[in-house]
Amino acid sequence: MRTAMLRKDDGRGSPTATVGARTRVLLMVDYFFPPAGGAAVHRTLGLASSLPDFGWEPLVLTSRAPEHVHHDVSLLRRVPATLRVERTPSLEPVRFVKRVLSRQGGEGSSGTRSSRGRQRRGRGARAISRVLQWMFFPDRHVGWLPFALARGLSLAKRQQFDAIYSTSTSVNSHLVARVLKRASGAFWVADFQDPWAHNEILGLPSWPHAVLAARLEHLILRDADRVTVTTGPIAAMLQRTYPAIPASKFAVLPMGFDPEAFGDLRGVAVAPTFTITHLGFFYGPRSPGPFLEALGRCVRDGLLPRDLVTVRLLGGFDADAEALTAKLVRAYALEGVVHTEGVVAYGEGLRRLVESAVLLLVTDDGWGGRTLVPTKLYEYLAAGRPILALAPAGPTADLIEETGAGIVVHPDDTAGICDALVRCYARWRDGVRSVAPRGIDRFTWREITREFVRLLEA
Repeated sequence: MRTAMLRKDDGRGSPTATVGARTRVLLMVDYFFPPAGGAAVHRTLGLASSLPDFGWEPLVLTSRAPEHVHHDVSLLRRVPATLRVERTPSLEPVRFVKRVLSRQGGEGSSGTRSSRGRQRRGRGARAISRVLQWMFFPDRHVGWLPFALARGLSLAKRQQFDAIYSTSTSVNSHLVARVLKRASGAFWVADFQDPWAHNEILGLPSWPHAVLAARLEHLILRDADRVTVTTGPIAAMLQRTYPAIPASKFAVLPMGFDPEAFGDLRGVAVAPTFTITHLGFFYGPRSPGPFLEALGRCVRDGLLPRDLVTVRLLGGFDADAEALTAKLVRAYALEGVVHTEGVVAYGEGLRRLVESAVLLLVTDDGWGGRTLVPTKLYEYLAAGRPILALAPAGPTADLIEETGAGIVVHPDDTAGICDALVRCYARWRDGVRSVAPRGIDRFTWREITREFVRLLEA
C-alpha cells in the first residue's frame, strides 16, 4: 500500500516538503558508492543528493570495500551529511585470484624488457578476466550478495520502504532488490546503466553462462515495476530481446552532472598551450590509436606546431591500448606532446577539463559506440569547452550535434580526425576558448531526479 502524500511547492515548480504525511523512503541498492570512484557511482550519488528536495528520503545499501575500482575519497565531500548509508561486508575472492594469476605478468625496466613486460601483463590480464568470468556468476561481486540480502531484510523489518531502486553497477544489486521487493511489496525501479546479458563489450564466457544470464535478466525486467535505461538504443534492444515485457515499463533516464561541482572552477584560465584532454579509460575496441595517428601526422606535417600542443590522457589503459600508445608516441616522436597521467580525483579531473582547449571523447564503431553514451560526456558539456568526439552515428553523436558542443568524426577516420584537430587549433588560435552547449540544464542531477520521482509516483 503506497502512502498518499501532499507536497507544497517552493514557487519554482519543485516540491520541498511533505504536508500531513511522512516523507517517503527509497532504498537505493548499489554495490558501488563513494569513496568508490569511477563514472558509475555518480548516478546513485546524484539521485540521492536531490531526492529530499522532492519529498523522498534516500537510504543507500552498498558495499564497505568494493573490489575492482579505484578509490576517490574526495567524493565523500559530495555525499550529503544527512544521507543514510548502510555499508556491508563482502567476500572478495577475486582479489586473491587476481594476486595469484597476475604473478605471470612481470614488468621490465626499459626497452625490450618493458615491451615484453607489457605483453606479459596483457596476457595475464586476459587470463584473469576469463577465469573470473567462469568462476563468478552473475558477476565478480557475487560475494556481496549474502551480506546485502541479510542487511536489506533486516532494514525491511525495522522500517517501511515505499520504493526500491537498484542499478547495474553490479547485477547483484538487482538480485537483492528483487528479493526485497517480493518480501516487502515495495515499488521497484531496476536501473540498467548498461545492458548485461547481451552486452557485446562485457561478453560471457560460455553458452551456459549466456543462457543463465538471459533468463536472470528476463526475471529482473519482468518483476521490476519500472525499468530505467540511460539511452534510447538500450531500451529498444531490451524490448526486441524480451518482447513479452511491455514497452511502457521502460523509461530513458540519462546520466547527468552536478553544476555545483563546477562552482569553484568558472574562473579557471585556459592553459597557455593548445591542450587536448581525454578523461577516462581506453579498453577493448575503444582505442587511442586513430587519434594518436592523426595527431602524429598533423605534427609531422607541420599542421600543428609541436611546441604549442599538449595532450593529456587522464585515466587508464588496458594492456593493448597501453602498448599501442607507447608505440605511436615513439613512432611520431610525441614524447614531449602526449602525457599519460593516470587516474585523478574527481574534482581534479573537472579542473583539467576546464583548463583545456579541446576535450577528447573516444568511442568505437562497434556495439558500444552505437548504443551507449559515455558518462564523461555530460561533464564535458558542463565544462563548456569544445568537444572533439570520435563516434559513429548513435546517441553520442546525436547529443553533441543537438547541443552544438563540438565536432563529431568517425572513430576510424584518421584523415577526418586530423582535419578536425586543425580546425580546433585554428579556433583556439583565434581566441575562441569556450562553447555554450544548448539545453544541457535538463542533464543536471536535479532535473533528472525530478523525472525519476515522476516515475516513482506515477
